[in-house]
This record gives sequence, C-alpha cells and structure tokens, in this order.
Amino acid sequence: MAVAVAASALNACSSPSAESKAVSDEITIADHAIPQSLDPMSSASYETTQLTFLWGGYLTNYAGGKDSGSPQLAESVTASPDGLTWTVKLRSGLKFSDGSALTSKDVVASLDRILSTPNVAGDNFIGPVMSSIKKVTAPDDDTVSLAMSRPYPGLPAALSTPEMIILPASAIAKGDSFWKHPVSAGRFKLDTLDTTNGKFTLSANPHYYDTTPRKVKKINFVAVTDAATRLAQLKSGQVDYADNIPGNLLSQVKSPLTLDTAKWNGGQMGLSVNFNDPLAGDKRVRQAISLAVNRQQIAASALGGERVGLPLYGIPWNQDNDSPNVKATQQNIAAAKAKLKGTKCENGCTIPLVTVTDSAWQVPLVAQVVQQQLKAIGIRLEIENTTFNQAGDRLKQGDWGLFTRWIGYYENTQNYLGGYIYGDPRSGNNANFWGTLPTKPDMPELKALSDQMKTASSRQAPGLVEKINEEYSKELPSIPLTTLSYVGVSRFPSDVIHSVGASYLVLP
Repeated sequence: MAVAVAASALNACSSPSAESKAVSDEITIADHAIPQSLDPMSSASYETTQLTFLWGGYLTNYAGGKDSGSPQLAESVTASPDGLTWTVKLRSGLKFSDGSALTSKDVVASLDRILSTPNVAGDNFIGPVMSSIKKVTAPDDDTVSLAMSRPYPGLPAALSTPEMIILPASAIAKGDSFWKHPVSAGRFKLDTLDTTNGKFTLSANPHYYDTTPRKVKKINFVAVTDAATRLAQLKSGQVDYADNIPGNLLSQVKSPLTLDTAKWNGGQMGLSVNFNDPLAGDKRVRQAISLAVNRQQIAASALGGERVGLPLYGIPWNQDNDSPNVKATQQNIAAAKAKLKGTKCENGCTIPLVTVTDSAWQVPLVAQVVQQQLKAIGIRLEIENTTFNQAGDRLKQGDWGLFTRWIGYYENTQNYLGGYIYGDPRSGNNANFWGTLPTKPDMPELKALSDQMKTASSRQAPGLVEKINEEYSKELPSIPLTTLSYVGVSRFPSDVIHSVGASYLVLP
C-alpha cells in the first residue's frame, strides 16, 4: 500500500485559503502517532513506515497498480526462466545521503540483515518472501543475485516494502548505534530527530539517484496524537496535512480543505474466529453472521460513508477486487436465520468479541455497529475491550469467540496474499491475522488453492482468485466486513495530494 502525498507551504499565521494551495519548498505533516522505532525491522507501525519511506532508499518503487515494483535504485530486476534466480542490476553511480558509494555489497548486507533475523520466516509481513530466498550474493559491484527456494513472481514488489530498506554495510555492523541517526539513499535525509516527542525534520537528499529538482525541499514531520487537534492545526494553518482523521470528524472538513482517501493494500475490516469456540467455530454460525451483517451501513455509520467513498463490501478474500465477477455479500436476515437452525445459536446465543480500542480508530466503531446488527438474528456480541499491546496475550487465553481485526498489507502481490487465505505457520501468514490461532487443517480445498496462489503467475492468478473467493465464502476462516479505508485531510486539492494507501508519502 502506498500513500501518495504531495504538499504545500507552511504559513502558521494564516488560515487555509485558495492562495495557500501552491506547493512551496517546506511543508508540515501531522502524523497520528510517535514512531516507536526508526528501524522497520523493529516496528511495523505505519507511522514508522511513513517516515522510513521518506528517507529510505529501495531497490524498487512502492506504488500502486503497474508501477508497483518498478525500478528505483535498481536499473532492472529480472527472473530466470524457472523463477529460481533473480538478478538485480543497480544504477551506476549510486550514493547514500552522506555521499558514500552504494554498491551491491550494501544490498547484500541489507538483505542478509533481514534473513538473519530470528524467526523472520514467521513474520506476518515479510515471512513469505524471505522464506523463499535462500541466498543473496554480489557477483560484482553493480549486480545482486538472489537464489530462491521456490518461485516468487511478486519479488519486485516485495523489494519495495518497508523492511527492504538499503543501508550501508558499514553502518549495519554498528548495530543499534546506527539508528540514532540513520542513513540511506531515499528522496530525503534525516536532519534532526526527536524520537521522544515524535518531531523530525528532513531535507531533500542531494545525492538521490533521480536528479530532477524537488519542489519540496524540507519536511517537518510531527506527531499529533489527538485527531481533533490535528484537524484544528490544519484549519489554523499550523500544518499542511493531517494524517488519519476518523470518520466522525469528517463533517468538519470544509472547502478549501480536501479529503485524501484510499484503501489500504488488501485492507480489510473483519472478524477473526476462535475455531475452538463451540459457537463461532461452527461454520453455519459464521455463515449466518456474514449474511446478517449490513456492510453498507457499517461504511456509512462507522467509516465515513459517502465522504470517504463507499468501500467494497464483503468480497470474501481479496478486498482489492482482483475478482470482479465475485458479487459482494448482501444482508439477508431470513437466510441468516435459516443457517442457524440446528446450531447452538438457533434460539439465541452470546459470543464474546474481543476488540482493540487504541490502534485503528475504525475498530471499536465497527464492533459496535456489528453488535447492533446481529441482534436481528438473536446473536448477542459481548464486547470486551483491550489494548493493542495486550491483545496477543488475551487471545492466547482462548475464552473468546470473535476478534475485531483489521488487516493492511505492505506487500500486495497475489503470492503474498495467498498466505492469508489459509494459515501457514511456515510463512507467518494466517487468516486470523494476529498469529495466535492458525486456521484448522480441515479445509483442504482452500488450502490447496492457497498453495497454488503462493507461486502463481500473473496469468494464473485471476482464475485462482475467483475459485478462492467462492471457497472462502463457504468456509469463512474469517468473516470479512468491509475494506479498511485511510483518510487524511489536506490544504491542497486532490491533483496535488492523493493517497494510494497509508504509508508512502509522495511529494513533488
């Protein structure tokens, strides 16, 4: 997923106006949280990723559509006919932002840093691709060779994800001290860092491979954790872009301020399932819940509705609509009640629903709407609130039925998403997201399709997606609700600032 943001002038003394929309050389971005780490291998939070994508250099571009995985520091990324060897040719004359040379040895060291991380194959984000890479070597200063254990057609896009940042080999050897003021080869370089308060300044990297003059030469990146305060600062002209604004504040957004909306890559709101629970573990109950949910109402009342642009609803597996022939799931109360006949919920039941309240603002709102909707079929959701940090331990206790989950991927290739169809402990992917309860091995057709998708070519993928969606809607290893939308608010029109996701800030 990529957020594209281009920005304009900072004028702290003026209010937004038509004249304030011109792009100037300094902008201020108000982010929703303080990055917990500058190392994307230590934090997968998207505030860390937003910052990393500004100063980090990558072999390929993090973008949407056909531009995803296109060359950046690499001049080319090509696969052998059998897909078991990839060759990366670097652009000539590459430099890090401190002026030192960037060669294939730095690329090998950067990828080896990831490969040597304990349990990396089980990582939810990079596990699938890293478990496919056997060895990385440098035949010469401008060439990198990746030997694969299995074909991974999505490798070019995977190389653009946050963890794949290219760092100086000599700096990696310094360990933690490097991250006090890290260096890479991205569009900008870090000038000042206040990691305690979440305040950073960046300036255009004079050694960036693309020598096209940048309109934005300085970025003030500040953490403003309260959404109402972010919006107020935007209105007053203190900041130019307010990140991650909840749907209940969007009515305050008036011209000339504009909404910057997007879907996360593969982003989805849904309900994870405890298959050991006697109620949620019953496929018929899951099917009834899916039929009883009114996804349009969720979007309208909890996600910003028409102001955001209505999301896709309930496409079972990949919410990015790679399967246009698969129909969205529509609410059908009569059919839902019929599914409950013969189950323990036929005459009403109570299912515990664990919900995280301090991460994505959409989560508790969606939980409340679904709780009201399921009353129509006699299912009472008993909501238990928890924190992001406590959720993993809470789910491991096992005495719950459903978990309000949100998923947004950095890599969005079909190969990667294949792991999310059916739990795969080897790759870290599982349909329940949190990594605590892999899908039970009693869905052989779904597992077979998942395995095929992990190595599918672009020609094979569309047909597989349709089969997967059909099978997924029957088994429901999780219950999809709506897409996960991202909303920022800007002082600039959409042709200047637009979001392709929630992490990559594109600046002119």
